[in-house]
Amino acid sequence: MSLAGPSGASERAWYAANPMAIIPWSSLAGGFFSGRYSRDNLDTFDRPNDLLCVETYGSESNFQRLDRAVQLGHELGLSPTQVALAYVVNSGLDTFPLTGPSTGEHFRHNLAACAVTLTPEDVAWLDLSADHR
Repeated sequence: MSLAGPSGASERAWYAANPMAIIPWSSLAGGFFSGRYSRDNLDTFDRPNDLLCVETYGSESNFQRLDRAVQLGHELGLSPTQVALAYVVNSGLDTFPLTGPSTGEHFRHNLAACAVTLTPEDVAWLDLSADHR
């Protein structure tokens, strides 16, 4: 189940009214925000992890989220992956995102993303719940 996007609004409202820890199992979308995946190359992947990412996250709405993460990242000096993690941390819910950094550099990037403060307007825009910030 996803809490993201307009379709997850009622679930997010429930969690806001009933504080409970949320531990996103794939807060970085399996690498979807890394820059490896584009609308034009989804059919070129054949490794199981890549196929899982493509099948799970390769929708147009997620590419719109990626486009917005790239744009906001340019404005804030962050990578799209950092924006995605900042979105989870700034959701307004009790989230404890799981990440699996494979290097010290990835860990430091994740840590920096957790320190970013996004506005509620940024969060709604990244979530596709609003067309403008």
